[in-house]
Amino acid sequence: MDLQKNKEEIKRRLLELIERGSSLREEIEKDYRNKRAKGTFGQENDIIKWSRQSFEWVNKCITTVEALFSPSILVINRIKRPKMDGLYPSGENFKWAGIIKYMDVRLEVLDELYQLTNSIKEEELSDYLELNVGLEAGGTGFKIKIDKLLSKMFKK
Repeated sequence: MDLQKNKEEIKRRLLELIERGSSLREEIEKDYRNKRAKGTFGQENDIIKWSRQSFEWVNKCITTVEALFSPSILVINRIKRPKMDGLYPSGENFKWAGIIKYMDVRLEVLDELYQLTNSIKEEELSDYLELNVGLEAGGTGFKIKIDKLLSKMFKK
């Protein structure tokens, strides 16, 4: 298997998640602002719809990160339950602001993973890989050891 190609595949999949999450976040914010300006914001229906959309995206993020990396429970929890401050924009609906914050902190985690994956030099790649039988349908492949990757972040 071409290990460099695998790294590029990991980066591509992370970028897809980041782009989809960013796009969804913008759609939710635009929808909220438009409805609020027109006086059609329905907290119950809109919040439920946006919450469902953001939860679906986060679940996709979790399954993708689990498939691409060998994450520890601590790493997965950074996506499932990241640390969030309680600050919300003044004058805004706090439930809407919570959904936006929910997505922002996860986008930050995905961006960190992308940047760390991108920072691995080709000659170092084998240090970060482990064999993962069944990564591809019916075949074998490699997964990046996320704990080793994150330890690189803390050395900076």
